[in-house]
Amino acid sequence: MQNVHAVLAFVVVATIGVGASACRHGEDDAQTPRQSTPPAERVIHGHGLGLFLPGGWRGRIVAASRTRLAPLAIGHAGSLPLAPGDDEFGTKTSARMVPDDVRIVLFEFPAEQVGTQGFRPISLPLRVTRADVGRHPAVPTGHGLARRRFAYAGRPFTLFVEFGRRDPQPGQLAVVRRILERLSIAARPEGNEAYWRPLRRPLHLPRLARGAHCPISAAGRAAPQAGATLGDGPAYPVVPPNGVASLRDDLRSGGWYLHKMMWVVHRRYSGPVLVRGRQVDNGSQLRFDRRRLPELRLPGAPAAAGRWRYYPSQTALRGPGCFAVQIDGRGFSDIVLFAAR
Repeated sequence: MQNVHAVLAFVVVATIGVGASACRHGEDDAQTPRQSTPPAERVIHGHGLGLFLPGGWRGRIVAASRTRLAPLAIGHAGSLPLAPGDDEFGTKTSARMVPDDVRIVLFEFPAEQVGTQGFRPISLPLRVTRADVGRHPAVPTGHGLARRRFAYAGRPFTLFVEFGRRDPQPGQLAVVRRILERLSIAARPEGNEAYWRPLRRPLHLPRLARGAHCPISAAGRAAPQAGATLGDGPAYPVVPPNGVASLRDDLRSGGWYLHKMMWVVHRRYSGPVLVRGRQVDNGSQLRFDRRRLPELRLPGAPAAAGRWRYYPSQTALRGPGCFAVQIDGRGFSDIVLFAAR
């Protein structure tokens, strides 16, 4: 894992490990020996990605779950069999490469990173040239690695292309060009407003007189890897056990407190969640993340059915008071109250 983290640290400010889920799409038999009959060229599909595999290449597209984040996609393709039980970067497969081998890894990152950290929107096809290839400690000595960050269809990715030699041959660069020319990326459904429209139900938030007692929702310990949770679920904010968020150490921006708040979604619910709210003892607004959006959108993750989902976020508050959020999903609506001091 140390080599994997060295690669991912180049890509994001805070490295978060990625593990392949049990739900896989477009996956070849990773245990096929090199000397077996090589597969014909084809295109594999999964999670809105289409990945062309030349003759003799193996590949897979999997739903992966980052720690405390929504499931995302990872694509692997290689001129050699993909090692079974490999990690997210394919370290075992990397170690088996011979000089003429090439492999490609495509990581998808959270949509909010589009436009940041080098994830700039581009037009396809991607291109990798000899000038993009260099040394990196995450791959064996003598291998070359090219890295590209980009966004397409509202989805941010990092592309890794590993060559079995430091200086790739023209044929190796040509096969990478063929693969990237046929790479297809479809927008995720949550990027369409129609996906969220059924959850945008009328708000039924209470109103309190200024200075009135805040009827904080009952706290519980619903999620296995989180602290106290409020509400009936299946989606919960994570707060201190007394239901009071402390603003003392929060970052302030433009007259807002940006309070870090984790949201968790029960393992038995795989659909989307929409969160809206306001301060109920003076009518002030409540917003989400640094952009102060009026809604917090937690996309569905059918591939993660049977697992808890964890979403770190920021709740923007004008100041101390009593706050209510309405949490809407497919088949449920819950109102949760908490205080801030």
